[in-house]
Amino acid sequence: AGIVRQAQNVELVGQLGGITEAVAAHGNYAYIGAGPRLVILNVADPAHPAVVGQTSVLSGTVAGVEVVGDYAYVVAGDLYIINIAMPSSPEEVGYCGTPGSALDVAVSGTYAYVADYYSGLRIVDVSDPAHPTEVGSCNAPGSASGVAVSGNYAYVADGIAGLRIINVSDPAHPSQVSIHDTPGWALGVAVYGNYAYVADGSAGLSIINISDPAHPRQTG
Repeated sequence: AGIVRQAQNVELVGQLGGITEAVAAHGNYAYIGAGPRLVILNVADPAHPAVVGQTSVLSGTVAGVEVVGDYAYVVAGDLYIINIAMPSSPEEVGYCGTPGSALDVAVSGTYAYVADYYSGLRIVDVSDPAHPTEVGSCNAPGSASGVAVSGNYAYVADGIAGLRIINVSDPAHPSQVSIHDTPGWALGVAVYGNYAYVADGSAGLSIINISDPAHPRQTG
């Protein structure tokens, strides 16, 4: 009982280092997760990257980051919006809790698309970075670990289920249009042109033709 009472009075006074699971690059800077912080590196000289700034401790390990303009969209259990206009002093300006465990984020227009593990895809309006608000979701059974957005579709890497393709033309009412069962465990996805490239666990890289979103097919 004494130990419990002491734990209730514990105060975080510092944190250093941590696992790196996410990175984004923009201009002369790289934005990486270092444990529960977003760390900004100056990489103008790639041989000598230098830390120029970092956020305060977030609620979990940084699992994904996307940079658009003066903002970094960071998932660390939940969604955080960080103003990075001054790389030496990144500042949290917005927060949106998610029901699951946010693992990846993609930003398109005024919306952030969050892969929220067992809670599927969450769509957050970020038109006002200080007040991000969830406006829609598509929670199919699975474990959403990665997300990419192209045009009217979100592509979700969803664990053993494979690649889910979701129509997000109406962000308030996203709907799944197809699912492609990849050979392995889908962990991440990138989209370029008519192809989705899925990090598929022990199965390696799966390349899927998505020219017809309703009928995706593996090509390599």
